[in-house]
Amino acid sequence: MSGQASLNLPRKSFVAVLLVLIWTLFSEAWLETWLVESGHSIEYVGFYAKLVILPFTVGLVWLIVSTSNAQPVKLFIKKSPGPKLIVFAVMVGVLLRVAWWAQLTARISFGITSSSDPDVRADFSAAFVCPDWQLIILAGLVWIIWVPVTEEFVHRGVIQGALSRKGPNTAILVSSVLFALVHSPDNYVWVFIVGAALGLLYWVARTLWIPIVSHATYDGLIIFDRLCLQLNWNPSGGNLPLLVQGFTAILVFTGCVLLILKLVYRVRAERDLSPDPGYF
Repeated sequence: MSGQASLNLPRKSFVAVLLVLIWTLFSEAWLETWLVESGHSIEYVGFYAKLVILPFTVGLVWLIVSTSNAQPVKLFIKKSPGPKLIVFAVMVGVLLRVAWWAQLTARISFGITSSSDPDVRADFSAAFVCPDWQLIILAGLVWIIWVPVTEEFVHRGVIQGALSRKGPNTAILVSSVLFALVHSPDNYVWVFIVGAALGLLYWVARTLWIPIVSHATYDGLIIFDRLCLQLNWNPSGGNLPLLVQGFTAILVFTGCVLLILKLVYRVRAERDLSPDPGYF
């Protein structure tokens, strides 16, 4: 089977892309701090910062790749993935989010994770309360459209593409590590897992739109979780471990991983029916 699209990027250009990522990380943090100090609502500052900074990130990376005799536009205009692969990509995004909830449930059940918030109750409760529609629209614009396209272009399309000639293990590993490092330190491990799943999906799909769809689906569910779904559960230490809940969550997590791998296999099988190596 042919691998993903390879990007002929010189070493100095690859280093330049890494410097752009470092600039993005610090610029977003600075802008968020400045917006908070300027009196903007903390609910909005993260979205505003990404809307301002990420266009510069894409522009700079695009310029670096273009001046290296590569054609980044080809990452987006390759053969259409087709409706079946789109459905598979959506399913991968959903399974990744379910897996996240499963691992969180397992960690809470075994006392690995707990909340220091005194308002979080020990018994489980749930409510569905969404914020103002302006915040939902802004969150959707940023997290369902802009962030997936930007991050997949940079991390899978450019970084993984530039390393693809070294084989899938190196390309996916390095791109996933860098993907994790530009996120919050609290989420390094999980973001690495998500990056590896998206990297593997890109490798077998040979089109950037597949991981973009999975990424957008996953982030869309995050918006639903964080903005509308109000869950409270913080069991006390005397009741831990909760073996039934913990082991059930582990089984759900394992099932999600196996289903994701099966979907990746299905994507590869579909792509093998219409080979399109896509090297440029």
